[in-house]
Amino acid sequence: LTLPPLCHLPHVPAVEGCETRVTGYIGQSVILKSGVDPSWKLERVQWSIYTNTTYIAIFENGKVETRSSRYKGRLSLNESSGDLEIKELKADDGMRYTVSLLSTTYKQQDNHISLTVLEQLRKPDIVVLYETLVKEDCIIALKCSSSKNNNILSWTPANESSLPFVSGKISSNVSELWMHFTPNRKVTFTCTATDGQRSASEQITVQCQGMCVILFIRSVLYHK
Repeated sequence: LTLPPLCHLPHVPAVEGCETRVTGYIGQSVILKSGVDPSWKLERVQWSIYTNTTYIAIFENGKVETRSSRYKGRLSLNESSGDLEIKELKADDGMRYTVSLLSTTYKQQDNHISLTVLEQLRKPDIVVLYETLVKEDCIIALKCSSSKNNNILSWTPANESSLPFVSGKISSNVSELWMHFTPNRKVTFTCTATDGQRSASEQITVQCQGMCVILFIRSVLYHK
């Protein structure tokens, strides 16, 4: 099937589609879904911003073109789905985007996507509160704190599913963890902060200070 030039297409009014809301985070990537009917084969896709219809990415005549200098090197348009990926998000990328779709059978549809760009959640801070050796048992306490109140803090051991530990919320932005384990090993824990939409994690690996020295002294005495 050979289509006539787009400028000679019979006038087919575009159908106003849905309006969706998407949230992205500064420095990360986000994909704006075109909302195209899966049965369509796309002839043309036009992504635009502002009320004056400033085109930023177009698929037409089998080619993809990005036009806006503000998104230089940050846009990727999928010619099959019409989806637009924006990389390395900036705060001012948050706005209303419009995608105009045209199928090979001359069906048209305009969809709108409102993008909100948020700052990433800061990683929590982890500090060692307490550490000691008691009867060849290493006891360590950790504190995880978030820069904002009311974030949910949780602890996860790395490959230590059998390690006994107790954790609990101390205040609106602080959680503590107590654990004990045998000497001559290192233990890794991750603390994750989340506000319901965003999450950020920090990791720490600990062992009792002086543990290696004690083991070395015992080894020397044993071999005398």
